[in-house]
Amino acid sequence: MTDSPKPLLVYNRIDGNRRKTRLLLIAFAVVLLPALSGVGACFIVPSRVMRYEAAHPVETALLQDQMPALRPAADGRHGGNPGATGLVE
Repeated sequence: MTDSPKPLLVYNRIDGNRRKTRLLLIAFAVVLLPALSGVGACFIVPSRVMRYEAAHPVETALLQDQMPALRPAADGRHGGNPGATGLVE
């Protein structure tokens, strides 16, 4: 009778730990994604916009002229042209 040697229990545990470690690292990255994107949106993007505005004032002024809906109206509501939205008040 030929008995093939069984793998040692230690090797099975090591392989299980490797699989769990990979799974935990992937889960950690997925959990951190929203927080990192929020940090990027709050700190990185505005600083780049401010640098672009300072370096390119003409282009920034043209963009602001093209986007009147982003500026508040005199009564505090947003929207440059009230008839352009198609909404009836």
